[in-house]
Amino acid sequence: MKAFFLILLSFYSLLISSCIVPESTHIAPNFYLLSYSNSDENYTVSKILNFKDLNKSVPSNAFYIKQVELPFYLDDSRIVHRVDNGEIRFFENERWGEPLEEGVGRVLGANLSHALNSHFYSVFPHRKRNGVHYEISISFDRFERVSNREILLKGSWELYSKDFKEGVHPLLNGQEIVSVRVNEREAKNSMINEVHALSESLNVFADRIASSMSNVSKSSNSDL
Repeated sequence: MKAFFLILLSFYSLLISSCIVPESTHIAPNFYLLSYSNSDENYTVSKILNFKDLNKSVPSNAFYIKQVELPFYLDDSRIVHRVDNGEIRFFENERWGEPLEEGVGRVLGANLSHALNSHFYSVFPHRKRNGVHYEISISFDRFERVSNREILLKGSWELYSKDFKEGVHPLLNGQEIVSVRVNEREAKNSMINEVHALSESLNVFADRIASSMSNVSKSSNSDL
């Protein structure tokens, strides 16, 4: 009877020990958001369009940004590096806090709104607002860190004009390559500096679109 009791006790102890959950090694990921910047170093509205009244929004510059097209490897919440053309590195614990295509569209929309002096705009996935004069299609081929000190944005855009007589029709397009140096001295977390540089590349990209739109506007006015 005593032997049976010892066997039962051993079995119970083994059962309890097997239910112990080992300590988790999971590391919570860090999340980042692209940000809008109206740095004076950019080609801001005062440098591009030279409006007489910068406090007055220009209704004719109302625009809508369609869904931004990204390459398949950027369709992921993980932040990526491509230091070598033949290798892409994904960071499991460094992630975007929103779908990247939406973050890119959001920041481009804010920058174009500032550069064009137009508060009347919308960006996918939001609906296109009534009264929009321009539609903008944007596609990226590259958008990542390519070295220890540099990020690269490579993409194209197409501008469509919308009017009562001709409807929506292509107006102009462009291809842009933007490189921005990563400042490693501003924060202890190097990923914060990287995201800041990526955001700055979007600012430059938007400024170039606005500059091209300004040249078309000036050309149209000179023909009148």
